[in-house]
Amino acid sequence: MVKNKLDAAGKPVYNLSGGNTNASGQIASAASFANWYRDCNAATPTLTCVQSYTVPITASVNSLTQVLTYSNSFYFPIDTLTPDKSVWDVSKNHNYHFTSELEFLLAYDGAAADGNGAKNKFSFTGDDDVWVFINGQLMLDLGGIHPAATNGFDLDLLAAGLLGLDGLMGITNGEIYSFKMFHAERHTQRIQR
Repeated sequence: MVKNKLDAAGKPVYNLSGGNTNASGQIASAASFANWYRDCNAATPTLTCVQSYTVPITASVNSLTQVLTYSNSFYFPIDTLTPDKSVWDVSKNHNYHFTSELEFLLAYDGAAADGNGAKNKFSFTGDDDVWVFINGQLMLDLGGIHPAATNGFDLDLLAAGLLGLDGLMGITNGEIYSFKMFHAERHTQRIQR
């Protein structure tokens, strides 16, 4: 659903023609999709962008495996921020009309790999759109309206030259990389955004 590179503003770019079909993810247009991860204009809010919020999340680290995890089957961060329940999915009692963007700097540590397998593996599960980019290059595409799906990637394979990606031909030990994850919740009601 999205192009392999982020745009100049560091946002995903819609890559399908048309709109309003399951094949295009029920997205009204490339222009409406472009609003999903941009700051909102409070003077003229649209259906695709009403307001931006910063919501803290807390991940945990397993002290034995050193695996960082964030898992939340009830991730509805704007429920408390949108008290007008007329915009919620009443049957599910949550506001499903939101997108998320997570950004941080990622320090690659190839020395973390051991004989039992790589330690720089990433796994994501989403019941709708999830896209992950490293240095602006698409690494994972779980785009579309779908039930929960899981996929991931292994940075150690990329570092070893086993995964060649245009614009990100390798990962170097000790270097810092931009990590961005984008998500959209739109599964319950098949609405245009």
